[in-house]
Amino acid sequence: AMLADLLWSERFWFPDNVTWNDLFADTDFESPSNGPRFAPRPRHLCAAVAFGAVIHLARRFIEHSALEPLGRRLGVAGRSASATPAPPANATLEALYRSAKRRPDSSAMLAAASQLDWPVRRVERWFRQRRNSEKSSTLRKFVESAWFIVYYCVALTCGAAVLLQQPYFWNTRLCWLGWPYLHVTWPVRCYYIGQLGFYLASLYSIFHDVKRKDFSEMLVHHLVTVWLVAFSWCVNFVRIGALVLLLHDMVDPPLHLAKCLGYANKRPACDCVFFVFYIGWFVTRLLLFPIWLIRSASMESWAELGPFGAYWAFNGCLCVLLVLHVVWFYFISRIAWQAVTHGQLQRDTRSESEMSADEACGAQGDHSGKNEKKDR
Repeated sequence: AMLADLLWSERFWFPDNVTWNDLFADTDFESPSNGPRFAPRPRHLCAAVAFGAVIHLARRFIEHSALEPLGRRLGVAGRSASATPAPPANATLEALYRSAKRRPDSSAMLAAASQLDWPVRRVERWFRQRRNSEKSSTLRKFVESAWFIVYYCVALTCGAAVLLQQPYFWNTRLCWLGWPYLHVTWPVRCYYIGQLGFYLASLYSIFHDVKRKDFSEMLVHHLVTVWLVAFSWCVNFVRIGALVLLLHDMVDPPLHLAKCLGYANKRPACDCVFFVFYIGWFVTRLLLFPIWLIRSASMESWAELGPFGAYWAFNGCLCVLLVLHVVWFYFISRIAWQAVTHGQLQRDTRSESEMSADEACGAQGDHSGKNEKKDR
């Protein structure tokens, strides 16, 4: 009971003189044709779970029926050029591999080598080959990125069609003026709940998609996004939340298009699209996001509503996203610098592959087949 009281505390969620009854009251205020105002309610979030299930099923169907055949037609390999076969079966090392989460420490390596009467270098090579044998195929990576192109193009088109017609797109102060009595139009409702459904599906799929070195950052990103969208829906911060979603979708299509072109070995086109993405990321996520949206959420809302608990929680989530953008931009800039200094984009620094020096020398002839692009 105490937890429930804390969770729904009006002192946290709202400024003085605003209650849940005010938020959910069926009042005619800023609603079209003086019709009843639509008030977002927590129970509506159940629809996002259904949207997420539909999106996940649609993804599987589109991947297998269209995107995988497209990848094969473009000559994308079913296995990575650097993929290696599994090492000879060894029960002792396999048990250590599972218990140590694929990377035992040096003392465990030494103990295993002593037990098997192997050189330590041979044990290290076995573990390296075992990890590389679990790499995702290039075709799988292509299909995954192609799906994101499909979704983000649809989401960006729908979002632009819906939000460009809203006056608060052009004047963000309207995101706060008159809150909490703000009507949410039907198209904006569908767009918002649909986007939440997509991120719920992505939160599930991240554990099954291609594993990257920034898995933890991506998991934090999805968790923060789901919390941000759900939270903003419950307290009717939908207007500013919809603008945040639209802005973030703008650079996702060129990002995944660059990745797909890289997997298909379309180097010149890949490099061009990557630099379009690079500039787009800097403009949208490092300039427009803080200057346009965080400024509105922190300064304009303060001027209209004053500070309260939900204000700090919402702006805190936006700042976490901004920090993630800066971290990712650092890695993207490293790839761009490599492209300038080496003449082409280098392998994705988040790639799950690893090779020893002698193995890398033997794979130089296939190097162009394993270049990848930086993900978000």
